[in-house]
Amino acid sequence: MRRKLLLLTILLLPFLPVRIQAEGSGRDDIHIRITEAGMQKTSADDIVLPQMLPGDEQIYTLRVENRSKEEQELYLKLCAGEGQLTEILELQVMQDGHRLYEGTMQDAQSGIEMGRYAPQEMTTLRITLRLPKETDNTYSIREAAVDVELTAQMVRSSVATGDRTQRTLLISSILASISFLIIIRRRRKDHEEAR
Repeated sequence: MRRKLLLLTILLLPFLPVRIQAEGSGRDDIHIRITEAGMQKTSADDIVLPQMLPGDEQIYTLRVENRSKEEQELYLKLCAGEGQLTEILELQVMQDGHRLYEGTMQDAQSGIEMGRYAPQEMTTLRITLRLPKETDNTYSIREAAVDVELTAQMVRSSVATGDRTQRTLLISSILASISFLIIIRRRRKDHEEAR
């Protein structure tokens, strides 16, 4: 009974909700915490772009902290609504000096893989949004909001219980079958020689 309950718990564990909290501590800073209670999205996880002219860039810091008890695999997605803004705005995402993504926002719509994070692990991302110099003033951004979406997926780990009953049973069955086949062949051979 105990084993069945453990197996049922392990199977249902990935379906428990993961909570993502976001808090803004300034115009250029976003802090997101992942907890066990479920997922929550607040307006604080939006980036508001001020008026930008061709060649301008805005840099934002995103701190992500895994406060859950499980390892999480994280994906980042930035959406600027509909229209030509996603086609024009250039996006660069850096993490600990490594470039995770560089290109247009439109190309990043499927999500940027951030990697796996152990419980209590924290990371900082630097997000740079740039209006290319090649664009003319008709594409100047008066003000726009960029929605920051973070997806956390619990990483399933296999539980090693040490119970090898099924493996032992399978090996024993195979050995018994092989022994049985050898005995049958020998009896046939002996029976044919006796004739």
